[in-house]
Order: sequence, then C-alpha cells, then structure tokens
Amino acid sequence: TVLLEVGPPRQEPSAMILEPGDGDVYDLGASVAFVGVIADGQDAADALGVSWSSNLDGVLSTAAADSTGRLAFSTASLSRGVHLLTLEVTDADGNRVTEDLSFTVNGAPSSPTVTLSPAEPYTLDDLVASITTASLDPDGDAVTYLWSWARDGVASAESTTEVLPAAATARGETWTVLVTPTDGLATGAPGRASVLVLNSPPVVTDLSFAPATITTADTLLATSTTTDDDGDTVSVSYAWWVDGVALASGVTLDGAVAFDKGDEVWLEAVANDGTDDGPAVSTAAVTVANTAPGAVVVDIAPTSPEAGVDDLQCAVSATDADGDALSWTIEWNVDGAAFSGAVTTDQSGDTVVAEEIAEGEVWTCTASANDGEAASSAASASVTVGACPYGEASSCPATSCAELASLGYGSDGRYWIDPDAAGAFEAWCDLSIDGGG
Repeated sequence: TVLLEVGPPRQEPSAMILEPGDGDVYDLGASVAFVGVIADGQDAADALGVSWSSNLDGVLSTAAADSTGRLAFSTASLSRGVHLLTLEVTDADGNRVTEDLSFTVNGAPSSPTVTLSPAEPYTLDDLVASITTASLDPDGDAVTYLWSWARDGVASAESTTEVLPAAATARGETWTVLVTPTDGLATGAPGRASVLVLNSPPVVTDLSFAPATITTADTLLATSTTTDDDGDTVSVSYAWWVDGVALASGVTLDGAVAFDKGDEVWLEAVANDGTDDGPAVSTAAVTVANTAPGAVVVDIAPTSPEAGVDDLQCAVSATDADGDALSWTIEWNVDGAAFSGAVTTDQSGDTVVAEEIAEGEVWTCTASANDGEAASSAASASVTVGACPYGEASSCPATSCAELASLGYGSDGRYWIDPDAAGAFEAWCDLSIDGGG
C-alpha cells in the first residue's frame, strides 16, 4: 500500500538585498552594512540557509535571518575593487534562490606632501603652495586636488587655488594650506603646510644731509624718508661718521666741534618699527671744504698823523675757522690815487714813511687775507694827515731857535731849522734862555 500526500507544489524561497545598493561606492576600510529580507512559503525564515558572498572576498556571512526574515551584518575588511555580491538562500528541500548586485570599494589617494613659499613670508608676499610629493591612487585613478586655506586655524574663503594673494595676509597671522586629493570617488587625507607671516622691517628710502657742500662753520641737518609694508609707525636713528669713526648721533652735527677741513663725513640711518630694525643705509662721504678767512679788521696808526712826523702803519687782523696761516694783500692810496712806495714793518707793504705824507692828505689802507685756497673780502681804513708841527720836521723847519722862542716854544730840544733856505737841519735849541739860545 502506498500513501501519497497531495498538496500545492513547493515554492522556492525569496530574497531581496536592501543594502548595499547596486553601484554604491565605499572607501577602503569603511564599514559596509549588508541588509536583506528573505522568506519561504513552507519553512520558517530563521530556518533557511543563508550565504552572503563576494567574488573578491568569498563568503562574507552565513548568519541566519531573524524570525521576520531580516538579515543584517557589517564588515570593514572588504578588499579594494568592484565586488559582485551574491545573496543565496536555501530551503529545507534544497531549493535555492540568489540575488546579485555590484558595489565598489574604492582606494582613496594617499596624502600629498606640500610646501609653502616663501618659507619666511612678509606682508607683501603671495603665498604659493607646491606639491612636492604627489598623491598615489591605489586603483590607478587620475588624482586631482582641492585647495583650501585657514587663517590662524579658521577656514578662510580668500583663495581656493594654490596661491593666496598678499592682500589677504597680515603680519603675525599663521596661514595653513590644505591640499585634499580626490580620484572622483573618494578623497584622501589632505596634505598641509603652514607659515607665519613675519614683521616687515621698515626701510629708509631716502637719506641726505644739508648743506651739500660743508665747512667747519656748518651745522649739518639730517633728513630721511621711510616706508613700512605693515603700516607701522617708524622711528629713525642716525649716526654721524667722520673719517671712519662714529662720532655722534642725533639729527644735527656741529662742524665747529666735530670735524676739520679735509675730513670725510657721512651719515648712517636705521629705521625701526617698534619690532625690528631695518637695514642700515648710508650717504656718500662728503669732504669738508675750506672755509675762507673771516672778516678783516684794518686800523691805521696813528689815527691822527702829523705831516712829516708820523709813519703810517696799516695793522690788519682776521680769523680763519680752519686755523690756516694767512697771507695779506695790502694796498695804499692817497686822495684816491694808488701809492706804491710803501715799506714793510710787520706785513708786506704795511707802512708809509712820514716823509711821504703831507698835511690835508687822506690816506687809505685796503687789505684782504688769503688762506692759500680762498681770499677774504677786502676791508679799508682811512686817516687824514694833520698840519706839520713847526720846527719839528724837516718839511716844516723854523728859521731859527729865536723864532721858535718868539712863537712860544718853551721846551729845550732838537728842532729843525733852515736859516737861509739852503736846507733844513737839526739843531739844539735852549728855549729856556731869552732869544732861544
């Protein structure tokens, strides 16, 4: 006897993959969730055989579904590449069903090595990022880069390229560039580099002192102009150099105490912005020029000469700021006419002898000094010759001692007389005796 149980035909189990989605892309090392739903018309869901497998990594999981037919697990150890995922479900009678899809585990590019130049930037420098070691993509995909910048650790929108313009930076800021590689599917870890924007030292752009031609009589005055790229307030310190020795600081230099004729003088300046000194700047050296002799003083002695009695001597003096020895040019004129018969007492041609002068004449001495390089201005002095004292000079002799006595002369002494107009001579006159002795 054969007993047959007749019922509806047995159905295959069903399966559906909910995660991952077909075509999804995951980063290498990322955790990937696998979720599915299975069912069977005869067997309980948790009694069905389950197998998740990948063509690259083989069987991924055989964990049974829960009583509702839900399948779920995750893994972060998937191989890089395109995975053909298969979910296979088998019932108690050996009937099986499969569900397939593909997803990709993408290898992200490696981090690039990045540098910034200049390595010590100033306010007016553009910052330029360079990739010194390029990113490598494990899948061989082409790599492009995303550029971003941060100021003092805060993201900035000033640039999205490898160049950050100088206008965006300021002294004291720390700028960081982040260079993120991407293969179009995933981004790798960014390469980064940072620099500190340094203080820009101020610069002396123009330096001079006045006057341009200098003598020991001058006080020199320094002038300068400066620039500071950071806009700081700038101070300037000065150093005056004379023949290679730094003698003084300050804006002025007194030539009377600081240098001599022939010395070389130059000025050095350094600008400071409160943080740093700028480079030292110097003027060209200037040679101290000769100073001409000062004002000449002329005096004629005596100041009230008497005709035929007094020699006229021209006394001259002047100062020379360089201490040079002075030579003299002395010229005489009488009543406006040049006189060339002067003799020498102290300076060449400084004396006119008494025999050359006459009553009423105006004698003028004109003198100038010379220090070997330059002459002073000329100066003059004049005297008017008074009357000849009767009997006291050969030019105005008395006729006799008696005549002198009659004129009231009472002092004994030597007098000039000319009794017969044959020529004057000196004689002793005893004027204390009646008749003149």
